[in-house]
Amino acid sequence: MVPCKVCKKELAKSAITCPHCGAKLKMHPAGKFFIGCSVGCLGIIVIIACVVLFIPYVSYNFK
Repeated sequence: MVPCKVCKKELAKSAITCPHCGAKLKMHPAGKFFIGCSVGCLGIIVIIACVVLFIPYVSYNFK
């Protein structure tokens, strides 16, 4: 348990907002990394899928 930075009441370390005053709590740096990574990974997957779908189309038109 940790104190809320706004109302100073006890709350869980994993809390995103304070259940007492509703203050938004800072996100742990590791959480920011995983959110950024999942968005970045999704972008890479989309790009790879587009390339894989585009290659047969291009090679078919050159024959």
